[in-house]
Amino acid sequence: MRTFTSMLAAGLMALGVYAQALAADPPLPNGLYTIAPSSKYFQGCIAPCQCIVVYLDDLRGSFALRYTHSDPVFDYYDVDRAVLDTPALQWRYTGEGTLRIGGEVAVVQSLSLDLSLADNPPANFQGAASGAPAGTVSVQISMNDLDCYDTLFTIEARPCRADIDRSGEVTPADVGSFIQVWIASIQGGTLAGDYDGNGQVTPADVAAFVSSWLAAIEGNCP
Repeated sequence: MRTFTSMLAAGLMALGVYAQALAADPPLPNGLYTIAPSSKYFQGCIAPCQCIVVYLDDLRGSFALRYTHSDPVFDYYDVDRAVLDTPALQWRYTGEGTLRIGGEVAVVQSLSLDLSLADNPPANFQGAASGAPAGTVSVQISMNDLDCYDTLFTIEARPCRADIDRSGEVTPADVGSFIQVWIASIQGGTLAGDYDGNGQVTPADVAAFVSSWLAAIEGNCP
């Protein structure tokens, strides 16, 4: 009887842990993410291999992140509408994939993207890393697992503030959503509408948001 009771208690405890994991908020919010200026592109040989030509460039672009589900260890996201641009080389990679976050010891971000360069067939790029700053995606992905000749994307991405409704796109609906937040902030005496971060909620916050929204429409999400 004691054995059965112990097993039952352990099972109920496991179910409790599982329920808590499912009830917890996912580590990253849905929405549009913009590629930070620190991101880099590399194509060439990895030591000890040697190449005559190596391509290096900055990386720009964005992707939409959408939470799908969790298990006791990991949170899972779909990555949609990924656009990765190399400004100097003028190459554009587009595609989609998945992001997994979690781990039993350290929190690891595992990113897998199927990317096409121009009209070429898609190739899979993947990688994993720990230590990402809170609220960001920070990982390096490669096509050949750093084996001799490879293509690498070092991605640092953060939420686009202009996508305030977290739809994964910047649309006129975001302006309406911010106005609602701003009015509620004025009425409720909160700082939720303090877009410019000066500790006050004023009409200047609306102007600051609209300026950011217009920049995001042009592909320069702050």
